[in-house]
Amino acid sequence: LTRPDDAPSWLERIGAAHPSPDGPLTALLEGAWNEHHQNHGQPLEAIRRIGVALAAVGGRPPNAGLLPLLHVSGARAHIQAGQFEEAAALLEDGHAHPVGNPVTDEVRNRGVAAFVAATGGELVRATELARVTGDAADSLGLRRHEPGRIYAGLAMIEVHLERHEHENARDVLDEVRAASDATHRVTLQSLVTLQHARLA
Repeated sequence: LTRPDDAPSWLERIGAAHPSPDGPLTALLEGAWNEHHQNHGQPLEAIRRIGVALAAVGGRPPNAGLLPLLHVSGARAHIQAGQFEEAAALLEDGHAHPVGNPVTDEVRNRGVAAFVAATGGELVRATELARVTGDAADSLGLRRHEPGRIYAGLAMIEVHLERHEHENARDVLDEVRAASDATHRVTLQSLVTLQHARLA
């Protein structure tokens, strides 16, 4: 996050050191490449990488390290590419097969799913998903810069915009912008900027 341009050289070194990686290591490396390509605005390559990562673990990531986030990370790449149906399908698969990590299962997956639902016009479902995301994040003690919370906030901005509740949308946008800035994640900040543009 702090020096993303250094990532490729490290990933290449790890790949060279492990010419025949097992499934979890392949998934970890490809998942990291996916994040790198998302940060550089290359969602199609990110999607290809996440497909390799998921295939390496048979579509069922273990609850180890960053691997539980593969479904959510893949959905984010599809969102960046404007492929919301594909994002929804990936999140649904992740929801149907929880990894046993409460942050992933109850906060990240649901938060991103709320945004996808809101973008697809499913306002009631988006509102409910955003609510349960917030409740789960509260129970886990996750702060405002948790990405699941930010996606849930983006969902509520979309809901308020669709209902022409512009003041409510502006209030949520202020909270979400501050939270996304605290993450230093370009992919989140860009979505917040797009929602700001829609509100304007």
